[in-house]
Amino acid sequence: MPFFRNEPVTTLLVWALLAALIDVLVRLVRRRAPPEDALTQGGLIFVDLAAMVGLGVWGVQEASRLHELANPAWTPLGQDSPEFLSMLAVAATGVEVPGLGYRYPLYPMISAAYGAWRGLSPAEAGLAVSTMALGLLPAALYHLGVQLAPRGVALAMALLSLTSPLVLSFLGQPTDYPLCALLQLSACAWGLSWARRPEPHAALGLGLCLGILGLATPKALLALGVWLLGAVLVAPWRTPWRALLGLSLLLSPVVGAWTLMARLDPPRHSLEHAVFVVERAYASQHGVALTAADYGLPPGTPEFGEGHYRFGDPAALAHLPDTLRFFTTRPPTYPPLEDRLDAHKAGMVAELGVGQLPEALWLPLMVVGALGACRGGGRWRGLVGAACLLGVVGGGLLGALRVEHTPRYVLASLVMLPSLWAAGVVTFTSGLASLVARRLGAEWPSRPALGSLGLPLMAFAFAQEPPTEGLRAEAARRAAHPVSALVALRDQLQPDDVVVDGTLSRAATAMFLGRARIEQAVVPTAGPPVHYGDEPVGGRRFVVVGCAFTPCQQPAWRVALHQTDRSPRMRRLADGLWEDLRPQEPGVIPPPIPSAVTPAAPPATSPPDAPARPATPPASPPPGP
Repeated sequence: MPFFRNEPVTTLLVWALLAALIDVLVRLVRRRAPPEDALTQGGLIFVDLAAMVGLGVWGVQEASRLHELANPAWTPLGQDSPEFLSMLAVAATGVEVPGLGYRYPLYPMISAAYGAWRGLSPAEAGLAVSTMALGLLPAALYHLGVQLAPRGVALAMALLSLTSPLVLSFLGQPTDYPLCALLQLSACAWGLSWARRPEPHAALGLGLCLGILGLATPKALLALGVWLLGAVLVAPWRTPWRALLGLSLLLSPVVGAWTLMARLDPPRHSLEHAVFVVERAYASQHGVALTAADYGLPPGTPEFGEGHYRFGDPAALAHLPDTLRFFTTRPPTYPPLEDRLDAHKAGMVAELGVGQLPEALWLPLMVVGALGACRGGGRWRGLVGAACLLGVVGGGLLGALRVEHTPRYVLASLVMLPSLWAAGVVTFTSGLASLVARRLGAEWPSRPALGSLGLPLMAFAFAQEPPTEGLRAEAARRAAHPVSALVALRDQLQPDDVVVDGTLSRAATAMFLGRARIEQAVVPTAGPPVHYGDEPVGGRRFVVVGCAFTPCQQPAWRVALHQTDRSPRMRRLADGLWEDLRPQEPGVIPPPIPSAVTPAAPPATSPPDAPARPATPPASPPPGP
């Protein structure tokens, strides 16, 4: 039988095809199947709930185990880790950090609450929340899968999700992308549930997911617009009171989340500005200079004024047509898609492990898999649900194509693709067999057979053998990273030690809060000097500046690091990290270097404002080379 050890998704797709063929044979032999009664449907609902709870518990434990392999020291790394560490510090302490506003505060607030409950530093709490979000993906994928395919297929693809290289690459990153992917995946699952069977609990689940997703990320606009419009279309308007009840349960959480964000009013930039900054940076790498006028905005539009969409801002609704116009505009000088399409395809192959699946089948299987929502329910509602699902998944993939391939931009869409492909295999095989049976005059039973129930066993066998070699290689990379010096310091701090946070981003506060006392020094935006030491110290004192997290770019900071390393008072532990050997005295970064000759006191007859003159002339400088 086909078996690809390094590509579990491809293997499961092939075996899903074989299972679907067996299912067809069983159906034809059995001929007739009694319809599902209310008792059977209730039992299946209980089975689904039990499976989701079991997958959630297993997933969190498995993700935690994999995280210990990839990141045993809990080292916070990732593309945007300094920014997320700043947000975690703000949520935990309330300290002000300039320059934030590209992210929404839900993930830091959840992390701060979890850290306070478990006694973790903000950075550790952020890693824990991100890992748990990854662990809950199998449960959400199962909920999505049962709307599209038999339960055996849904369970198999849910189990396989934690073997995906894409998912494993987010282990050890303090980031909100796993949480946002989980919320968007859950919204799609509840949206399909509402489309197929418009029950009140499905409307409430969809509304809760959309509302929380709006609090989590500005990129929720696509899912919000698609599913709200689709939910109105598939509402049971033949019974108006049921339609109004369902839409009330759907809209109440969304309106509540919008109102909450409006009252909190955290600093946040518009979605248009965030996209413009990314695309401008990408275009500049290809020699193209973009301005706001290239997107149809008035010439001279100021920075941060490129749009209006902010979740919770009334202006976002008034200017929604302008926002849609912005995202459908492509500057004529923008780099063509052909320059990056191959890189996107190669990235998907590597991250999903589908090298044996022909590229020509990617889109057809995705479309046919979404059409699996039409099975067992109203065709019209199923078609609307499938269109909404394709709109969210496809819109996310098309949006990511505007720049170079970046896994974090497509996580929410790519985690759903294997399940859509598997559903496509089953739906195509079953639909083709049904068409052939009707041509032959045979009766096609409505209830599926059990041919796919062996797939979860195969998927579980894959899940029990994760790529430990790659995870240990990631652990070795983190152990050699410069930030590992901060992790080593974190693990040896005592409660009476003091860490001076000399970073503009307050990343050191996120790293060490709860392990030692934190003194937040005032850091000038123009660079050093940084003064500290106003509070008494009972233990050791360590000083951290921003160069410990990211390489210094300002020349003044590079000079300050060199001068501080030469000071006899400071013991260098790593770049941007020192132990102050005189913790009882106030200090400054960079500390003054004592001169070779100590100047004498000025004469008594000198005026008060006159500069002091040395008693002896200063030593001559050494001759030049």
